[in-house]
Parts: sequence; structure tokens; C-alpha cells
Amino acid sequence: EAKEAKEAKEALNQMIKQQEMVIEADKEKEEEEKEEKEEKVKEEQKEEEKDVLLDGVVHVDLDALRVEPEVLIPIVHGAQRVIMVGDQCQLQPVVISLQCKACKYDRSLFERLIELGRKTQLLSVQYRMHPVLSEFSHSAFYDNKLVDGITEKNRPVLSKFPFPDKKRPLVFWHVVGKESLGSKGGSYQNFVEAMTVIEVIRSLVECKCPQNRIGVITSYTGQRLLLMNLLVQHGLKDVECSSVNMFQGREMDYIVYSCVRSNTRKEVGFLKDPKRLNVALTRARYGMVVVGNASLLCNEQLWST
Repeated sequence: EAKEAKEAKEALNQMIKQQEMVIEADKEKEEEEKEEKEEKVKEEQKEEEKDVLLDGVVHVDLDALRVEPEVLIPIVHGAQRVIMVGDQCQLQPVVISLQCKACKYDRSLFERLIELGRKTQLLSVQYRMHPVLSEFSHSAFYDNKLVDGITEKNRPVLSKFPFPDKKRPLVFWHVVGKESLGSKGGSYQNFVEAMTVIEVIRSLVECKCPQNRIGVITSYTGQRLLLMNLLVQHGLKDVECSSVNMFQGREMDYIVYSCVRSNTRKEVGFLKDPKRLNVALTRARYGMVVVGNASLLCNEQLWST
């Protein structure tokens, strides 16, 4: 009996040992599966990061329009190369705070790097504007480093439109209006000038220019709202009316630019901003009409040239 009891005990111990081995094997298998799963998750995360960073390359478009911290967000996440595309001679970031402006918060990283002497690659050929329309910007903002990729033949002038020089599709339309604050009180408008803009657009339409190929831009919200209402009232609803800021990066065959300001205080507001003027004057492909008070604007060196 003692022998049988001993054999039974050994058999039981053997079974327990086998069971422990099975449990240990299962644990090892679970650990391996867990490690494989974690490894797979890590690989997926790496792939996702590659997709987000485009293999470590960050491309920032319209960089000159963005404040520096905004551009730093994608850069600090493992970027190996950064490609910035922009124009420091056009609109900069919109910053309201005067304190922030005093600290140059409205200066983009793009512009700061250029000021520090970082070399840039200039896209020196413009394919948008009639050569006459690009003359001023070339000399005033780009040191005559830009060249025209098109000729006058590519941008024929509307012969029936009253351009003073039939070979130069650019005219300043002098209007002595009166500026006033709009109904909301925060932005200027000029009714006399707005009606002149309507007449200019009518003349373009009479010259067989489709409404949807004409754009009206202004630097003042009050004038934009007034013009939008007048365009609808005069059956010109297909003519697009926008602010200079909203039109950066865009183009239209014909642009009518409403300057708005007209006063005896010689205050021109936004019109003395060279970057804003550069944007306004480089939106048109075929022709441009600037409507404003020449007597006021000639007091500004930027406009007198």
C-alpha cells in the first residue's frame, strides 16, 4: 500500500509538473504575441509619422502670411527638411495687437530668415500679367529681377475700352468723392467712388468682357459691402467683389481697384502699405483700372512714383 501511495503521489506530481509546463508555455506564447502586437503598433505609428511628415519633409505654402509659431508647429515634429514658399514683398500675417507688432510678431519666419541672409531661390518669370501691368512691381518691389514670360500678343488690349494709351491696359481713374464710415462704423466707404466703379465695370461689359472675368478689390470692408450691394442692384451679380487680403494668390482677367480714401487730412490708411499695394496691382491678367483720388494719393511717395 505504501508503494502504491508513493506511485500515486509521483504520478500526481508528474501531472502537476506537466500542467505547470503547459501554463508556462501558454504564458510565453502570450508574451510573444503581446510583443509582436506592440511591435506591429510601433511600426504602424512609424508609417503614420512618415505619411504625416512626408519622409521628414515639411512643405509650408504661403509662408510669408503665417506668424512664426504657426510654422514651427510642423517643423518641431521631426522635420529633416523644410521647404518654404512665399513672397516677403506681399501681405504679411495679420496681427491686431500693437504690442505684438512692436515685438515683430507680424514678421514671418520666411521674412526673418531672409533678413538674416539666408539664400533663397527666386522664381523669376511671371506668366500672369500683361508686361505693362508688371512694370511697377518689377522695379518697386523686386529690384528688376523678374522677367515676363508672356508678351503683349498673349494679352491683347480691349480696343474699345477708354484706356488713355491703347497699348497700355492700365489707367488711374481720378474721382473726388467723400469717404465716410460705413453703417457698422468700423470701416470706410465712398459712395461716389463706388458708383464710378460700377460705371467702369459697365464699360468693360459693353466691350464684350464677361462679368465672371472681372474682379473688384478694395482694402476696406465697408466699401466691399457697399459694392456688393450695388453690383446686385445694377445687374452685375457675376462680378466678384473681394478684399485685397482675400484676393492674394488669385487672379482675374480684369481688376478694378477701389482706393476709397478721400479727405482733406491727407490720411490714406491702408493705401500707404507697399505690400498691400503690391498685391492689389498684381492680380490682373489683361487690364487694370485703379479708381481713387489722385490729389490725395500723390502726397504719398509710394503713389507719386
